[in-house]
Amino acid sequence: MKMDFVQRRCVRALICSILMTILVFAGVVYTLIMAPTVDCPNNGYRALRMFTTISNILAGFSCALCIPFEIEGLRYHDYHLPRWVVYTLYMGSTGVVITFVIVLCVLTPGTNFRYTFMTGSAPLLHLVCPLLAALLFIFINNDHHISKKMIGVSLLPLFIYSIVYLVMVVMIGEEKGGWNDFYCFNTYVPWYFTLPGVYGFAFLSSNIIRILHNKMHAQAKEKTKDYYLHSDEYDHENIDCVIKYLALKNRKTDISGDLIVPRRIIYMLKERYEDDRTIDELLKLYLSYFFKD
Repeated sequence: MKMDFVQRRCVRALICSILMTILVFAGVVYTLIMAPTVDCPNNGYRALRMFTTISNILAGFSCALCIPFEIEGLRYHDYHLPRWVVYTLYMGSTGVVITFVIVLCVLTPGTNFRYTFMTGSAPLLHLVCPLLAALLFIFINNDHHISKKMIGVSLLPLFIYSIVYLVMVVMIGEEKGGWNDFYCFNTYVPWYFTLPGVYGFAFLSSNIIRILHNKMHAQAKEKTKDYYLHSDEYDHENIDCVIKYLALKNRKTDISGDLIVPRRIIYMLKERYEDDRTIDELLKLYLSYFFKD
């Protein structure tokens, strides 16, 4: 049977989420098990000090959170992520995009492209995973509008990390058991000049992916609405018939006994059939058909 756009979106999301989770796991594990070298001095346990490692773990975790909802979307033909999952995706995607932008615009000019993008786990953690996370967040998992106030939340991991970095590098220092300045943010220029620049890059990156996400969200929302308003699958004699069809179809896929009430779909069907009843009344009608022998 030919898949419609809802199912195709589920499949794309599931493939990308699984791939992202696997690639992050592979990149982080590779970094942790490799011994430090001249080209990669922060291999081994020291990799956990790096914002690259932390941001990729967060991005991989946020993508892994989507997998159960994507599987449910295939089962129930109604893929929709909770708002808190999309916010977590935003935080994870922002972190790895910041990593990519800082490495590309700040670290690469001071070293070289081969060192920052082609050495050790860098191809995965500096390039592939950040781009995949951004594409997944912008073009596929765009279920909710992201407001401007969420920019601060998306930058929270960077803010916390920058405080820890300054304490370990500047206040304690390597000589007293702290960290060496592996990002060189206090080596050539004092940290109080470089840190605002990092925050500026971060704010710009976060806002750009937020704007792109919202643009794709608006388009996807219109496409979904158009499907339920005009699809032949939901072209029935009246809304009672189409709700009955929807309830019986979902009951057939209810293998584990988890009741999924498609409130958004029923709301759009109410608009299609211009029914005067309230959403609560139509939901009760759906449940009566779902549980009817």
